[in-house]
Amino acid sequence: MKTRLFVLLIIAAILMVGATPASAAGFSLFGSYLDLDKPDPAIGLGLRFDVALSSSWSFDFAVSYHEAADVVLNTDLVSVQVMEEITFIPFDFGVRYHFGDSDGFSPYLGLGLSVLEFDTKIGEGNALVGGYAVFGAELGDDIGPKFFAEALYRGYGDAELDLFDGLSSTDRDVFAVDGYSVAVGVRWAF
Repeated sequence: MKTRLFVLLIIAAILMVGATPASAAGFSLFGSYLDLDKPDPAIGLGLRFDVALSSSWSFDFAVSYHEAADVVLNTDLVSVQVMEEITFIPFDFGVRYHFGDSDGFSPYLGLGLSVLEFDTKIGEGNALVGGYAVFGAELGDDIGPKFFAEALYRGYGDAELDLFDGLSSTDRDVFAVDGYSVAVGVRWAF
């Protein structure tokens, strides 16, 4: 399931970028800080493709990878708390409204759909579908590199993590994974 979802998301991003004129596309690399309800905050890396729909609107696809520090997982199987690293990979599809460009400064607001993949070495979670809202700004010329900073809030609801490869129906942990993220990076327009 995870592999199929990942392949479909990558194909969608490639089609999105390939279906537009070259002058209307952009590519971003960014560092990200992720703070969800359950685990400790995590630092990650991300990649984004965007396509201009007009001078103010754009569509984008972003993926980032985060490894959270130790998180406490509760299980009824052995009545103990397990300390384990957890991996989060959010895939974001959304639209952005750019408020205009004033001396190379361009603020924007956006929202979209987010799919969250997560797992640990001792368990696996199902993909969660939620939404996100973003506020950010870019600084730089229209063509070439631009620097950006943004804040996101993602909402997914409760997640269920199957521990120990599903040995019994009681070896699960349910926790909320809503939270915010901050990203800083570089965008290249071409």
